[in-house]
Amino acid sequence: MSHKGDEVLSVRGLRVSYAGAPALRGIDLSLRRGEILAVVGESGSGKSTLTRALLGLLPASAHSDGSIVLAGIEVTARTAPGLRGGTVSLVPQDPGASLDPVRSIGSQLRETLRLGPGARRASRAELGARAAELLASVGIDRPEERLRQYPHELSGGQKQRVLIALAFSRHPEVLVADEPTSALDVTVQRTVLETFTRVAREQGSAVVFITHDIAVATDLADRVLVLRHGEVIETDTVPRLAAGAASEYTRTLLAEVLFAGAGVGSGCKDDAASTGTGHAPAEPPALRLSGVSKRFGHGAAARTVLHDVDLTLPRGRTLALVGESGSGKSTTARIAMLLSAPDVGTVEIHGRDVTGASGALRRETWRSLQLVHQNPDRSLDPRWSVERIVAEPLRYGAATGAPERAAAVGRALESVKLADRLRHALPGELSGGQRQRVAIARALAVGATTLVLDEALSALDVVTQNHVLDLLAELQAEHRLSYLFISHDLAVVERFSDATAVLAGGRVVEAGPTARLFADPRADATRALLDARPGTRLRELVA
Repeated sequence: MSHKGDEVLSVRGLRVSYAGAPALRGIDLSLRRGEILAVVGESGSGKSTLTRALLGLLPASAHSDGSIVLAGIEVTARTAPGLRGGTVSLVPQDPGASLDPVRSIGSQLRETLRLGPGARRASRAELGARAAELLASVGIDRPEERLRQYPHELSGGQKQRVLIALAFSRHPEVLVADEPTSALDVTVQRTVLETFTRVAREQGSAVVFITHDIAVATDLADRVLVLRHGEVIETDTVPRLAAGAASEYTRTLLAEVLFAGAGVGSGCKDDAASTGTGHAPAEPPALRLSGVSKRFGHGAAARTVLHDVDLTLPRGRTLALVGESGSGKSTTARIAMLLSAPDVGTVEIHGRDVTGASGALRRETWRSLQLVHQNPDRSLDPRWSVERIVAEPLRYGAATGAPERAAAVGRALESVKLADRLRHALPGELSGGQRQRVAIARALAVGATTLVLDEALSALDVVTQNHVLDLLAELQAEHRLSYLFISHDLAVVERFSDATAVLAGGRVVEAGPTARLFADPRADATRALLDARPGTRLRELVA
């Protein structure tokens, strides 16, 4: 086992540019064995370029200079042959995209183990036993059974643990973790991070933890490096940053964490916004689910994923839906969007029963009800211009002529504060925040008054999140938009939503005005979510 203290990674004067545009501007960092360094930065700060450089995976189009020394070996920012997997390893962000969906977990683990020194002489049974040990070491229950399963049979947290097991399987000197928990709910995130930290400490691996969430960074890391516009703003230990960060930018990021849980939620304007409790609103709600239940499977394999769910979203308000992974949030969203029909219960849009709607009625409903996905990189066609993306749904509505569509696109882009010149840009030429604005513009272009925001901010850094939240608030005030806001980021929920409903085991276990629910949680599931919020260490240091 390695011991903490010896320098295992040294980066000096690292510069990377693409077509003459600088992405990293003279980065210096060092890392000792057993140390965890969190690299924090907003979209466009250079985090992804730094990750690729450390792994030797920069594209041929990148120009780089500077020094990278891994475990005493000088490497370049583009090639590190023979080092990846053994000396340096990666925990990627998205387990859904990183695990082969047509191969069992055991097959993928055995393949990785077989690449290790001396492993070619090991039998299949020996490799299987080692794979089961790895799964057990990262806290996966029934490891022998899991080896026979496929990725789709595991939860998001379990899949992320498999990636951790894969990354640590060859005892790397340096491990790069690229936003490995950004798509997980807070309770699963905490468990995965605890597992990650424990295994890293046990093996003595040095860790570069890439994240846009400074709350997670301060909970996890020994030191934090703040990156902005390709430059290191500052780097220091968490206690020293808590005592007084040197840069205004870092202080702004830390303030976001300290405000979370300090009672800054917008609260609820009246009790009617609290998912059906209190007095009925004067007009039909934008969305109402009544007694909704849903089962999947047949016979002995059947399972109920929603139990008698009631939700009411008044016009012009924001209702947040929170809960652990597997609580039923995604199924609720699909039923609200008429993408799945409930087995029992009704769905009303603006007072109209649309339960099980299909054909013309469903298309008509979708003009007022639109979905904004979690990841704009997946929901926007990378080959299409912004104009074509926003105009595409208009082809199936009233604006069938090209001049009408062009005018509608212009209005939609203006409403989300995107310059008209960007209508000819491709998604890959935009920042993460701009891409999410395009997704919102596409929804508004068809005249939607109710948006289902399904983890729509989870892939964005805190600065970009704030810009998009301000935009959503402005659009809501101007057009009386209604938002069903599905999120695992409780700090954003507290700030943005009027009311919150908590799902656990497919049931609404608590619902009410957000300010009240956060200040005085009554259900065990609500308290568990609030207790798992990141940033606890920082708040304790500042208190």
